[in-house]
Amino acid sequence: VAGRFLELRPGSAEALGLVGDIELLMGQGAPALERYAASAKVRFNDQLALRSALALERAGRGGQAPELVSRYLALFPGSRLMTRIAANQALAAQDWGRARLLLESLRQRGGNRDAGLLADLSLAQLRSGDAEAALQTAQRVWQIAPASPFAALTRAMALSALGRDPDMARQLVDQVSKTAPGNPLLAEARRKLR
Repeated sequence: VAGRFLELRPGSAEALGLVGDIELLMGQGAPALERYAASAKVRFNDQLALRSALALERAGRGGQAPELVSRYLALFPGSRLMTRIAANQALAAQDWGRARLLLESLRQRGGNRDAGLLADLSLAQLRSGDAEAALQTAQRVWQIAPASPFAALTRAMALSALGRDPDMARQLVDQVSKTAPGNPLLAEARRKLR
């Protein structure tokens, strides 16, 4: 059906994108990339950029995804989706300053009720040396999602970094030990509390 749609509308961004989607679902990253590149010449939106990044991963060229995201953001700096992806890439690369900058931008653009975004921001603030801001952000996360293990952990880590309320920090770490024992930050939080 997608192939027939492309035959009927050979220059259509939608038809090219749809065939690319089918190729991506079939595990054919390289052909999907070609379709997405042709589609982007007609209309390049953040969903197409996201699918192109996935196709890069499937084609074994995942290292090119940050360049794709940066190029997209240079063209469309208001894209919240691509800004979030860029922030995730910065977090993964432990580029705390860049991650913080991107996440704070998203927070100002309507992300102040997104517990996941705020928890990541708290971690980036903590890692970039601003434990006070990390604690304030972690407390905001705690208000939004008190049952979230990541909210509890970021709050515990910020309290520990500031040397405040060690009993509360221990309680939070114990809570995370029960609800998310595999969290990689848990061991670090325990060490800091000793």
